[in-house]
Amino acid sequence: MAHALTNRAMVDMDLGDGPTTVEMASAALADEKRLCAKVKVQALQQAAHGHALVGDRRACDQLLDRAGRLIDRIDDDHPWGVATRTPLYLEIQRATCYSRMRLGAEAVRLRDQVMPSAEWRSSGVFAARQAAALADSRRPDEAVAALEAAVHVAEKVESARLRQELTTAWERLAPWHQASHGQEVRALFDGIGLPTTP
Repeated sequence: MAHALTNRAMVDMDLGDGPTTVEMASAALADEKRLCAKVKVQALQQAAHGHALVGDRRACDQLLDRAGRLIDRIDDDHPWGVATRTPLYLEIQRATCYSRMRLGAEAVRLRDQVMPSAEWRSSGVFAARQAAALADSRRPDEAVAALEAAVHVAEKVESARLRQELTTAWERLAPWHQASHGQEVRALFDGIGLPTTP
């Protein structure tokens, strides 16, 4: 049940609904003492995303720190949730949360640390999120380069999440939509059929 609630929190997170993400993740943690470490980590990191969506950095960091103390306790072999064992898993989550809170420079710093370990299928999502963080840091040249890498992945795999992250990065590049950077991104997005108009 807690795992199902955590999955529901993930859906709400993808919809950008911070309060409901927090509510669902909190419900998953209601009987925390009975949960295995993997479910606790999943629920805590989803709660962190929810708090990031509402701009509560302190709660976000505290939840991710709590989750970090549980990683070494994950000892089951169930096929779901294996990403929690990935090196730097929680730092990837923290970087995403920072990007959601528009903490561009800090998100970029963390992503620079974790990008080399990203798997191919996930690398497009990470690159698109990095582009958003770079745009927030007023580094449009680098943002366009990151988007180029993300679009390269989008040409190879079908991923609704990646397309949503690309759209978010485009929105963050709004100050440069009419500049050469915007034209470059429009050309990239046209190649994968992703609209750049409201």
